Amino acid sequence: MAKIQTEVRGGVSCRFISAQDGIRLYLLPNVPMDAGEIPVERGFDLEKTVSKFPESLQKRVRKIGQNYKGRQLDATSILLYAHEKDCFEEYAKRLEEKPKDFEFIHPDLMQARTDVTSFFMRL
Repeated sequence: MAKIQTEVRGGVSCRFISAQDGIRLYLLPNVPMDAGEIPVERGFDLEKTVSKFPESLQKRVRKIGQNYKGRQLDATSILLYAHEKDCFEEYAKRLEEKPKDFEFIHPDLMQARTDVTSFFMRL
């Protein structure tokens, strides 16, 4: 179990748990939390995955992959599957429309967010 730390901000006592890379998870009052290490996508080789697509689609796949840092494996896997099933355009459009909803989420928190996971599960 992670150690709960306390700090005073503006006269208010706040509890938080330190996660990796300086990320702090602030706790709601009177809510117990057991936070371990947040799952993070590290070492994903976007260029290797992009090379699996036809040259005509590579630029678009690269751009979509870059928009989903922290979930690049999910985004490119969906595109690869869609390409195999001849519905690439439909899924590419859906992925291109969504990043504006996720632009303020830190890439290291993309796998921990239920809204992001829910989006990928619906795809």
